[in-house]
Amino acid sequence: MKKIQVTQYESCDGQKFETEKDCINYEYWFNKVTPILDRIPSIKIEGSYYVQFDKEYLLQLKRELFYIVLEYLGKEWPEWKKFNPDEVHPMSIVGRVLDDYGGPVAEAWQKLEYFNFDLGRKYEQPYFALNPEKANNPYQK
Repeated sequence: MKKIQVTQYESCDGQKFETEKDCINYEYWFNKVTPILDRIPSIKIEGSYYVQFDKEYLLQLKRELFYIVLEYLGKEWPEWKKFNPDEVHPMSIVGRVLDDYGGPVAEAWQKLEYFNFDLGRKYEQPYFALNPEKANNPYQK
């Protein structure tokens, strides 16, 4: 029998890594996106209802995340620099590519799928963000 010691590195949010470099890289991106996500109020939404937000406020958060996405993947996807951040849909090519990369930037971008930025609303499910006419208005009785 041979005793093997494995060194692991733990990030600020508890993720485990085999190399210090990977852990530092993860924490760098995690710390960039977390302050933006923290500015989205945590409100429980049930069923097909939505919560109304200030549209400009939501667009600003999306812009900030998109600029981080450009920093994260701009060298691999230089054409994204031509995109208007207000017109980039969370489930567009940007979202699909980020899903493949994973990590904190991808997780942050995925949270945008619950928003309809044209209406300034957050839904329980991305389905209703794409199909707002099928959602229930929480203000109607």
